[in-house]
Amino acid sequence: MKPHKPKLKRDRVLRGDLFVVLPTLPRNSIDGIVTDPPYGISFGDHADWDAPIKHGHAVAKAEFEFQREGRSYQQWCAAWARECWRVLRPGGYLLAFSSRRLLHRMMAGIEDAGFEPRDIIAWRYKSGMPTGIMAAVAVDRARGCFKREAFAHEVYHARSKQGRVWDGWHTGLKPGFEPILVMRKPFSEKTLGHNLLRWGVGAFHVDACRPPLTEEQAARVAAGKKRPPTRHLSASWNRMILYGATTADRGAWPVNLYTCSKPSAQERDRGLDDERFAKHGRKIYAVTPRDGEKRLVTVRRNVHPTVKPVRLLRWLLRLVLPTKREMRRGIVLDPFSGSGSTGVAAVEEGFHYVMVERKRRYARMARARIAAARLDPQHGREHAKPKAVAKPAKLLSQMPRLFSS
Repeated sequence: MKPHKPKLKRDRVLRGDLFVVLPTLPRNSIDGIVTDPPYGISFGDHADWDAPIKHGHAVAKAEFEFQREGRSYQQWCAAWARECWRVLRPGGYLLAFSSRRLLHRMMAGIEDAGFEPRDIIAWRYKSGMPTGIMAAVAVDRARGCFKREAFAHEVYHARSKQGRVWDGWHTGLKPGFEPILVMRKPFSEKTLGHNLLRWGVGAFHVDACRPPLTEEQAARVAAGKKRPPTRHLSASWNRMILYGATTADRGAWPVNLYTCSKPSAQERDRGLDDERFAKHGRKIYAVTPRDGEKRLVTVRRNVHPTVKPVRLLRWLLRLVLPTKREMRRGIVLDPFSGSGSTGVAAVEEGFHYVMVERKRRYARMARARIAAARLDPQHGREHAKPKAVAKPAKLLSQMPRLFSS
């Protein structure tokens, strides 16, 4: 008699610690993992949330005491990555957001769990805030003459002669991107082709993620011109056109850089109309239009500190998950669900999802946001479906024109 194999229950938000929940999932049942784990830097006012010591069972808490040098953070990343490795199909991708400071620690920890590093995708945004210390402030503090009153319009006027020497110096730059690690579970078969036939994962869905051509690229492709200035680049450009890397009807080849803004307040709070979410929301004193008096008003219901844009997550899901056209609808796992943005993106793209969240408040938010996405399936459909692949006969007919002098 064959042993009973547990069946994966899809499309649900599981509340609990990932070290307890993930061992209950069947082995090799997940097609891809897209997650935003804590960065281990005690981000902002969320030191209790962003320190890995707070995430894990009693053994993990005792074993992986968080240290500033990041060694225990690397061990903690290896611990949760091992649980992800077990449930992920061979050849499946793990995409993990990371901080720039501890990027190497997270990559090394996930690699220690058995994954292969494949690439790094940069999420570029324009609304970052510089953090750090003004050099003039540090010098005045060392000299014992620092006063907070010296700040005027966020500009510090040094009080000491040595401090004025360091006016204009700072320890931080304005952040403009966030790295996303691209890790892959090794194949169980000899080749990529055999692994795709058995498991259905292991490659990027390039045609589903192509950006539109620029005007210059479109004109060059339409004219069939070679790419200047050298013969090597020209031949490379022509081969890209011949094999479908860049065509007018399919778009350009996707790069490992994606630009989009951070999520708006409307996107963050979509589906959180219930008053129970306003109870713990962000509140400020504002003048109400009803009576013109200052009252405590809820301005943000989703107070999760690191909500990611759904548009970006949808692009990542299309990149690594199989679609129904290939064999089945892919299943994505997010072991650090937060307020459920990955689940919202999965619903809008037609994928299955399994979310794991430790905090009850965020798990409720995730369920509410995903439910709202189900009720409005057309929300966010700004990405057009990939067009049909050009037929080989059409490409062959272009060869004389492409390689002509």
